[in-house]
Amino acid sequence: MAAQGTQQAGNPDNSSSSPFRRRRRSRYQLDPSSGLAGEEAEAERRGVEAAFTDAPRQTRGVKLNFANIANNPPSVSIQRVQTPAQSAPLRTSSPDLNVSSSPTSSTLLEPGAIPIKLYSDQKSPQGTKRVKGVSVQRAFIIGSHAWALDESNKPEGTPPDHTKGWKVYVKGTENGPDITFWLKKVQFKLHHTYANSTRTVESPPFEIHETGWGGFQVEIRLFFVPEAAEKPQWRSHLLQLEPYGGEAEQAAQRARNLVVSEWCEIVDFNEPVEPFFARLTDDAQWSYMDNQGKGQGRGKGKARQTSGQAAVGTVPKEERTAQLPARSTPGNQFSRETEGAMLDMLRKAREKVNEQIEEEKKKATERAAEIRELQDSGDFQQQTRRR
Repeated sequence: MAAQGTQQAGNPDNSSSSPFRRRRRSRYQLDPSSGLAGEEAEAERRGVEAAFTDAPRQTRGVKLNFANIANNPPSVSIQRVQTPAQSAPLRTSSPDLNVSSSPTSSTLLEPGAIPIKLYSDQKSPQGTKRVKGVSVQRAFIIGSHAWALDESNKPEGTPPDHTKGWKVYVKGTENGPDITFWLKKVQFKLHHTYANSTRTVESPPFEIHETGWGGFQVEIRLFFVPEAAEKPQWRSHLLQLEPYGGEAEQAAQRARNLVVSEWCEIVDFNEPVEPFFARLTDDAQWSYMDNQGKGQGRGKGKARQTSGQAAVGTVPKEERTAQLPARSTPGNQFSRETEGAMLDMLRKAREKVNEQIEEEKKKATERAAEIRELQDSGDFQQQTRRR
């Protein structure tokens, strides 16, 4: 009796006991020395060929044993091989066939069960179920600071034509929830003239510092925590280096040597997955406020910033909310009070525009009446074009 041959699924030509030799394009022909012929050889050829061609990629790591088919009925033995990338059991498309997931067990596949189709029994990843009908919003701030450079504050190695220093940042609202509960990292895409123009900050504070001479549009990419199961989102910010606004505002900016440009953005998480929803509603989002002023690390009194923003004052736990604060402060102009004032300003502007539209309509009606009066009097002759 010939010895049983063992070979890997990806390389069936290494076994000397197999009665088939592999051709190009996964075709097989009968080895004349096997002693098989007729229908028996044809059935064996189809079974072996199907075992390699019909099985999907999950059959990598599966070892096929070709029995002594010269003296025994055609059969194929499939054995599970333990690999780091495969931990789920295997199943087959045949209801009468059961393939064990044990790395040492094997099951005999009868010829009637071929072709076999193996697939993984692994279910969908945990935490992909979404909370229906729920939308969670988070406010955050994208802004920049700019200041004029001179000999006293110019960093070493600054190019001579760089007259401004600046920083661009992403941070949370004042006394709001910690943005690191939903924000993993921030990528800043600068003007292409900067070296390493695409820069990624993976921990707070999410900001970069540079020098330059002119403003440009900074593209910002927000990466969410893995629990969110959401794709990154893009935002943009115009780097404002020169004073802007009214004359009084520009004078104040020059006196402080600081130009601040900030925008309040809103990110919507529609029907978040259950683990992410639990993270967004966790009370630990405000733990940085409880730890403010406490020293961390080796140095006494030195607090390491682990959140996306700093706490201002003490906010009782029952008053903490993810909404914008009710009133503005000198350090934070984004509040529901500011939002209401902006909406009121837009309402008044719309009413003024509507009044101007009505005045123009009235003037147009009066002009049309004057034209008709002139036409009826005969003093006005309407000119017509010749075709």
